[in-house]
Amino acid sequence: APPAVNNEGTTMKKHWEGSAAWPDYEPKATQAVTPENRFLAAASGGRNCFLAGMAGTGKSTLLKQFIAESSRHVDITALTGVAARNEGGMTIHRFCGMRLGPQAGQSNDDYFAVRGRDEPFGGCQVIAPGDFLPLPPVRRGDREPHDGTFQSPAWKPAEFKTLILETVRRKDEPLFVRALAPFRIGHVGGDTARLLQSRVRTPAGLNFKEWLKGLHVSPEAIRFYKEGA
Repeated sequence: APPAVNNEGTTMKKHWEGSAAWPDYEPKATQAVTPENRFLAAASGGRNCFLAGMAGTGKSTLLKQFIAESSRHVDITALTGVAARNEGGMTIHRFCGMRLGPQAGQSNDDYFAVRGRDEPFGGCQVIAPGDFLPLPPVRRGDREPHDGTFQSPAWKPAEFKTLILETVRRKDEPLFVRALAPFRIGHVGGDTARLLQSRVRTPAGLNFKEWLKGLHVSPEAIRFYKEGA
């Protein structure tokens, strides 16, 4: 291959060759390509993003950074009024101008149509923070399957880019934060079990071990994290 040249035709040394040219290249490159920076790049580029990670990994802080630095208007929405108030936003129903259900003479398709466009979410960029572990979605009955958001027909067409924050940045309650990691994937025993037992009030007539059996970690969610990130 010919040597690299600048605009004046002068031969230039390839700075990436040899460790002497840039001895701290690898640590700096690793630091630059973090999940946090990858999220900011994808979100700033207009991608739909799913920002995941266990509690204490800084999802809320990173979202606030993106909102503060974004050159575009950002609407903050949440599923419940309490969550919307905590985040300084509004409920999704209010944002979409939706009432509590279809009105007289209105079809379900019209009720759920967004901006009159067929694209996922009406063409709006969506950034969804959260964690599909450890709690499964609410279902209508015990015999109904757990259908996670990532199993929705709208998920794949929206082309969400999944970014998982793994570094726990929360400094308070280190024992509790450490216990969340195995608990999040359904592994509860030893110190984790003892810590949770000290914080959980089980219903009358139900001991702690029986209560643990009722916990459900979706294998589909674990598979999603392994394959979808």
